[in-house]
Amino acid sequence: MVLFAVGNMLLKVRRARLAGAQPERAPWIFVLIATAALPPR
Repeated sequence: MVLFAVGNMLLKVRRARLAGAQPERAPWIFVLIATAALPPR
């Protein structure tokens, strides 16, 4: 799950440079809080 969250963060960073991409809606602070809230395995 953490790797999925990291992948989403990378997509959030790169999406601004992709042509025709939708703007992201989640602020960085919420993305980081959600990643930290994932249960450890």
